[in-house]
Amino acid sequence: MRLLWLRPWRRGPLLLLKRPGVALALAAAAFVAALPAAAAPLFLSSARSATLHRRIDSDCPYFVGARISSRLRFPAQEEGGPPPVPGSAVFASRSRLATGAAARVQGLGPGVTTVWGTAGTVLSDGSFPLRLAARTDFPSHVQVLAGPDGAGVWVPDSLVEIMGLRIGDPLRLVNPPAASPPLRVAAIYHDLRRGPDQPYWCSVTYLYRGLPGEGNFRPVPPLVLMDSGTLLQTSAALNLTGSQIIEYPIADNRLTQPQAERMGAAVARMRTDLYEAQPPVFRPDYDADSQFQSNIGAFADRADLVRRGLLPPVVPITGAGVLVGLLVVGAAALFWVQRRSRELAVLAAHGVSPAGLGLKAVAEALPALAVGAAAGWAAARVLVRVAGPSPVLSEEAGPHSFQLAAAALVAAVAIAGVTAAVRCRGLTDQRARHGVRLPRAATLPWELLLLAAAWPVWTSLGGSRETAAPPGGVGSVAGIPGRLLVVPIMVVAGASVLGARLATRWLRRGAIRRTPGGTAAFLAWRRLGWESAVAATLAAATAIPIALAAFGGAVTGSVHATLAAEAKVAVGADVVLTLSKPAPVPPSLAGHATEVLRLGGVLVGGVQADILAVDPATFARDAFWDERVDGRSMADLVAVLRQPGGFGTVPMVGSGPVPRGEQAISWRGDPLLTARLTTVAKLPAEQGGYPVLLVDRAALGDSAKDAVRQLWVRGDPDRIRRAAEAANLPLAYIQVAADRYADTIFEPVTYTFDYLGALSVLTGLIAVVGLLLYLEGRAPAHRRGYVLLRRMGLRPRSHRWALARELALPLGGGLVGGLAIAAALVAAVRADIEINPGIPPGTVVAAPTGTVAATAGAIAVLTLLAAAYAHRRVARADPAEVLRDA
Repeated sequence: MRLLWLRPWRRGPLLLLKRPGVALALAAAAFVAALPAAAAPLFLSSARSATLHRRIDSDCPYFVGARISSRLRFPAQEEGGPPPVPGSAVFASRSRLATGAAARVQGLGPGVTTVWGTAGTVLSDGSFPLRLAARTDFPSHVQVLAGPDGAGVWVPDSLVEIMGLRIGDPLRLVNPPAASPPLRVAAIYHDLRRGPDQPYWCSVTYLYRGLPGEGNFRPVPPLVLMDSGTLLQTSAALNLTGSQIIEYPIADNRLTQPQAERMGAAVARMRTDLYEAQPPVFRPDYDADSQFQSNIGAFADRADLVRRGLLPPVVPITGAGVLVGLLVVGAAALFWVQRRSRELAVLAAHGVSPAGLGLKAVAEALPALAVGAAAGWAAARVLVRVAGPSPVLSEEAGPHSFQLAAAALVAAVAIAGVTAAVRCRGLTDQRARHGVRLPRAATLPWELLLLAAAWPVWTSLGGSRETAAPPGGVGSVAGIPGRLLVVPIMVVAGASVLGARLATRWLRRGAIRRTPGGTAAFLAWRRLGWESAVAATLAAATAIPIALAAFGGAVTGSVHATLAAEAKVAVGADVVLTLSKPAPVPPSLAGHATEVLRLGGVLVGGVQADILAVDPATFARDAFWDERVDGRSMADLVAVLRQPGGFGTVPMVGSGPVPRGEQAISWRGDPLLTARLTTVAKLPAEQGGYPVLLVDRAALGDSAKDAVRQLWVRGDPDRIRRAAEAANLPLAYIQVAADRYADTIFEPVTYTFDYLGALSVLTGLIAVVGLLLYLEGRAPAHRRGYVLLRRMGLRPRSHRWALARELALPLGGGLVGGLAIAAALVAAVRADIEINPGIPPGTVVAAPTGTVAATAGAIAVLTLLAAAYAHRRVARADPAEVLRDA
């Protein structure tokens, strides 16, 4: 042990500074090993946060936090009975108890209270129903058209059109047989039904739009707004029965999953406290009918479900990345032994054992490995925050990331020490008993085992897309077929190594048989033939990360493109604007919007269907369609509508089970028209499983007034929304195709391939490490050759081009080979990329052109920089010293 205190060991950590190439190679190898290990918990936390945030953003904020709705009665005094509890007293007790309970839940925002009921107003021809409501701070969330002027009620412009009201007019409310004193009209606001829903009203849209189906049987009453005091007095005077709703949105939409889970538990305790509070004003019985709603706990469970669903694919990807990094660490350790062979031989001659030499390797390599691992850990945090599903990471992700990065560092140190110790056995008197077998084993094409095992692994893993649905009612998550990750990794590794083996033989034979013209080409070709194994290994090290990155990018892009195409077929276009009343296409949408009249509930041949009355001139231009659905373009389908029909018939195109030929179409029991039907498998915008009938809107006649009017718009959803609102279109609701799968079981699937692609791009540093080792290993030969060739008249420019060609062939070969492997894999697994089978139009393959272009550019830049660096090193050598050493 005393030897460990001698200068070679004490100065060990500083010795590697004299060989920056080896130090950089070791640091980069540790970086590659530590980065995936550190990124795995961060990525899982990021994916979990992204799922949680998308759930929160897509839901009404008042449903996410806490929402308590209760019946509010204003009963009249019964003759001989006890005096009833005033509704205003119940209202005050509920508000006080809910405020106290919400204050004990960390993260809930200020409460919003709504009270509403239904009364009537007197018209000349009878009573007209009105819906009365008071909601906290409602004046800030309506568009005022006139007023406000003093105290009173706020009426919508639709009621003004019916009753001819003006500011200051009285509004008399009745609830037979009771009546209230007239209320004064203080303001007129834009009817909420005539515009898109605002987030403020999202939990009570039924107040002005009605419950689902309500508008089909009777008109939805206009909404009259007032302050809560006025509404309570009016309700008491009319003996109304209404509802009181107390809502608490969450204060921060960017919670971590553990924070959301704790809030969910606190909200559950809040519910229990309110049901047990005194006086018992919150009760789930018939009289109070208190209902408590909160989605934050379910959203937290859902986010954790996504994390658990991502574990199976993330673990092997991370393991493969760490293993590759450790293999590169071992390769760098072998190179360290090669460069320090003279000193190590002297130490071995003085009795230092291979274990001691391994410790010396650890002492020298530890600073570089530690720096590389620390950089990998830091890069993992930056990578996930910048390119991950969400920049929000939970509290435990950081410590777990640090622990795994430290574990990768320990493994790298152990690999470096053991590899150096084993390699140093040849410098001592010790010999391995079976050392002779190693070269023979190394010559066997073991990579064929990987390729041969790919098919059994593919069939044994299966292509199951079954979803995991744990107890708790939080939904399910689409699973990724395990073979879609394991088999590509096996094929990439096996094909790359097999290609390197074949390239080695080709280079050796080509160096002998071929003699390229030109000094630079000849020199590069002979050098590659001399170091064919090293050059082929460099090509394989380049091909593996490029193939995985291209495959991951293609799969991710294809999943997104496929889901987007399926959503657009289901919706009909990029954006569908449903109007509450007829309106022309505004100039801002002209050229990429078409009007569609939708008439639901028609019967054709005993089959219920929906009619889409379209403009044949613009429908094919703006509606989304994919020819793979039926083999025909939308222009061909719309052309059928322009064909002349028979006597009394209208040409139509139907989908699904609609019978073809001449058919009578009825609506609400009355004949509508007679159609000559051409049928296809599917058409856009099929809803509820009902088939669709396309017809020229001119053929709909007077029935057009009963149809729902829509604008199908092509383009960016955000721009379309802004243009529609600026044009004051009477929007009932907006359908965006991109939102259809934005928060479904399919979205987390793409996270895995994003992770694979990101790690593959960064593990491309393997090629950089291999290039550094190649340049360092070839530096002595390059230096001697350049000095001798300079004496023979070689120009520096020719030498630089020779180096560039020497490096461009393995790096370029790795690029082309990696892309070819990725393309073959995508073509082979194309059917398995479809994670939502059975929904047209099928798999849409998206080529990762951005990734390919960036990779090719990086390879080109790296080749030129490495050639310039290598030339600069050898050009600065002292010719006399080099010739003396030679």
